[in-house]
Amino acid sequence: MYDSGTMTQKLIFVLPYPFYFKGANTFTGGHISHIIGVIESLIKRGFEIEIISDLPVPNLVSHKLKYYPPCFMNIRNILRTKKANLIYKDSPESMVYQVQKNNSRNPFFRVLCLTINILNRVLFLVGLFLTTWKRIHKGKCGYVYIRHNLNAFVPIIVSRLFGVPTIIEVNTPAGMGKFTHSNQLKRESHVKKRWREHVQYANAKIISVVSPIIRDWIIENYGRTYEARILVNPNGVNLERFCAQEKKDEIRKKLGVGEDEIVFGMIASFVWYNAIEQLIESFEKARDEVPDLRLILMGDSELRPYLEEHVRKRGLNRSVIFTGRVLFDDVPVYLDACDTLVSHFNYKGVLPHGGSIKHLEYMAMGKPVIASKAGFVNFAISHMSTGILVNEGDTASFANAMVKLAKNPQLRVALGKQARKDAENFHSWDSNVDRILSKL
Repeated sequence: MYDSGTMTQKLIFVLPYPFYFKGANTFTGGHISHIIGVIESLIKRGFEIEIISDLPVPNLVSHKLKYYPPCFMNIRNILRTKKANLIYKDSPESMVYQVQKNNSRNPFFRVLCLTINILNRVLFLVGLFLTTWKRIHKGKCGYVYIRHNLNAFVPIIVSRLFGVPTIIEVNTPAGMGKFTHSNQLKRESHVKKRWREHVQYANAKIISVVSPIIRDWIIENYGRTYEARILVNPNGVNLERFCAQEKKDEIRKKLGVGEDEIVFGMIASFVWYNAIEQLIESFEKARDEVPDLRLILMGDSELRPYLEEHVRKRGLNRSVIFTGRVLFDDVPVYLDACDTLVSHFNYKGVLPHGGSIKHLEYMAMGKPVIASKAGFVNFAISHMSTGILVNEGDTASFANAMVKLAKNPQLRVALGKQARKDAENFHSWDSNVDRILSKL
């Protein structure tokens, strides 16, 4: 356990993304849960946190936090808005593809947008450099913690110039992200090394990665030089936020769920690798055997209309409930309204690099989890101890797991209790931060 009395207590937390918390990024998601979890745990350990970010972190409330946006933020916001209006005419929200397509044929328009892009990027990098320099110089911080992306080479260079130890948190290496953030199903044999990424690994005191797959990828593509600095540090969960809720019965009533119905629930972004169609197929098979089943799907994306139509065609309108996006503070009560929670993935042969936060939050709720065996994604689930693991794409086995838990309330309780116990013992954000501080 980290001893807060032995280390400097000021830390600069850098989010090197221009206007990151806009649009869909303001809703609940792994990125927000991770940022909040780490910062709250650092505060509990006595650190004074200064955050360098264009916008405040959604749902992160603390009087101990100070925000410092990179310089030129107002100018950059004007340029960003101007470009959006040029492309979308009426407003950035009216993303009419045809307008963008037609405008893109105009050489003057293309040059104008490219110029705005370059100017905005340069202003952001220069502003990030100046702000990081100023905060390290004036704040006399002991550590800099940076959430990795390609822009992170700027604050890590500044921290190196001042001799301040830096932790770089890597959730998705830049050269790796396209393999699981799109439906591209093949890895390239040659990965293009990016000097901006190399600078980060070369100058970090600790490279904190969320899975051993990312560790191996960095070593394979950037060399064993960095192996000793890499800390495999899986995601965590906020145990105080994700726990039994008093209002769960109100949510069930609001959603029209009967007292005797067994509810399976999943919260997700509805991206391709969630394979929601396959989950619906498994649920349909399970419902054929156990009629009083409901499936609650929490989340939203451009795929939602297609999924709703998929449900209608199968005659599952009443049994499958789409809630839309659930607000961050409401997520625990929605999860608690379910009897069993689902972490469903199918990467179709692509090796997923991350570790899900979703299933850790399920476990902290004291719920049994049915999870896909997909790389390191559902790393914390122990088969028939905290949940049931099923091979990716095996709809029949997933349906059997649903039936098994639906028919056996004692098993649901036993798995749920062990899941909560494991979350408390091994998977809190406090444990995540302690591993970093211990390596420091």
